[in-house]
Amino acid sequence: MDMGGSIPRWNNTHRPRFLEYYGAAVRKVFPDPDMNAVGHFRSLWFEIINENAVGPGSAKCALRRYNRPFVRHGQGFHNLGAGFYSIRDPGLTPLGEEQCEILRNTSFPDQSNISLTTASPLCRIFHTALLTFNPALTSNSKCPPQILALPDAQETSDELCDIGSDPSLLRGIVAENNWPVDLSPTQDGWNVKTLENRYNPHSSAMKARAHDARILLRQEIRELIRNGDIDAQVIRVTHGGYLHYFTDDWEDSY
Repeated sequence: MDMGGSIPRWNNTHRPRFLEYYGAAVRKVFPDPDMNAVGHFRSLWFEIINENAVGPGSAKCALRRYNRPFVRHGQGFHNLGAGFYSIRDPGLTPLGEEQCEILRNTSFPDQSNISLTTASPLCRIFHTALLTFNPALTSNSKCPPQILALPDAQETSDELCDIGSDPSLLRGIVAENNWPVDLSPTQDGWNVKTLENRYNPHSSAMKARAHDARILLRQEIRELIRNGDIDAQVIRVTHGGYLHYFTDDWEDSY
């Protein structure tokens, strides 16, 4: 998919290193201004610069752009209206499940190059990730067969619908639904959103964890490349509100 934009010219400030993201773009598969449909996803543009490069004239200077999709979950029961915000960690509606199938067939028909599937540790996100990327999880030799849960990718607000389950309960939900999820990063306190907690809903806290999540992403890509996966494809399935902080793109944020 062409997300537009251009790779900046080399200048003296560049170093042979992995650069922080320098742009974001939006592609909306479903024109839903309320963002109640899966398929609104943003991609970060990354550059990988060969660590052995010595300058722009070197034959070893390898500059490559990496567009990585970030998928918003399908319609959850809380998306049916403000009266449903009090549902704790709601699942997908039947329409949400259908949206995932449509997204899989239209935007991700070939999943053979996906290297890693990651998701916010909320039920609607796990379900979206499984329904959309099941081919990568079950028939792709280079993609681990489990979805990696990432607490830093959880939604921003402290509404009940955006607060996940305690780890012990979450393990039971995952087992009951037979979701292939690695919950090891999800420790006690990951779903606590008090003001003194890392996951509090204040904008400064959200910016901090979005920054840390971008660093983690580039570390994941670097590790995959070092292990021989030159076209490293990392999938993030997460939330619409969170993605504004992650990409610093605020279109349709109000």
